[in-house]
Amino acid sequence: LHYEGSITIDRDLLDAAARTDKLILPVWMGERRGGGYEALEHGGLPPFRSVTRAAKALRRLSDHLARRGRTPSTGDPGERR
Repeated sequence: LHYEGSITIDRDLLDAAARTDKLILPVWMGERRGGGYEALEHGGLPPFRSVTRAAKALRRLSDHLARRGRTPSTGDPGERR
C-alpha cells in the first residue's frame, strides 16, 4: 500500500498479531516504503519483500521445527491442528 492509510492497516495488523498465537508473515509488495512499512518493522513484524521469500522462510521454519519434533502451528511437541 502506498498511501498513509497503510499506517492504519499495518497498526491494525500489529494489534491482531498481539492478540493471536498464529504466525503472521507480512509481505510488502511495493518498492516504496512508507509509514506502514516502518510501523510493521518497528512493531516486530518486519515485512518480507516478496511472497517467495515469505514462503521460503515459512518452509525453513517448518523444517526446523520438524527436526526438533515440533509442529509449525505453535512449536509444541505433537500438537495437530
